[in-house]
Amino acid sequence: MLEPTLSDSDLELDPDHSARLQQRVDEHRQRCRDDQWPALSETLEDAGADRWALLIQLVHADMELRLRDGQAVRVESYLDRFPELRDDSDVQLGLIAREFELVRELTGTANPVDYADRFPACRDDLLMRLHTAGDEHALLSPDDGEESLSASQFEALLRASNLVERDRLDELLRRAAG
Repeated sequence: MLEPTLSDSDLELDPDHSARLQQRVDEHRQRCRDDQWPALSETLEDAGADRWALLIQLVHADMELRLRDGQAVRVESYLDRFPELRDDSDVQLGLIAREFELVRELTGTANPVDYADRFPACRDDLLMRLHTAGDEHALLSPDDGEESLSASQFEALLRASNLVERDRLDELLRRAAG
């Protein structure tokens, strides 16, 4: 499972700060479960120096709750509302990867190539992150009823993205040709 990325040395929060942040995230989760769906900006009020860490955790929690509730939500909506999230590539990749993971878990239709196409500026890093999380199978045979990538398409994708070494590429291509 891909976990929220806090970056900045995991923000080096002391236990008291971590507990306060977790309490605010838990309160947000409970309000969502009670069908109140508070605005993130409301939960972020008075966060002070903890705002950045709280924002990251809230976006992860809010996105998960909304997707599990069947709401149509995408990472882009959070990036548009909170442009500072775009400034930290690790945070942005973590959010994209988390959306991918949740959609894959809930619907079985997530395809890494589609996510790479949605975020061309971070395509290679995103494909690497999804591959590292064990998603090469999704590249070979998506579960959404679409045809698998051809061996040549898959090879070109992997070579362009520098995802695997030659020996691993040969193994994956043999499996794809299957």
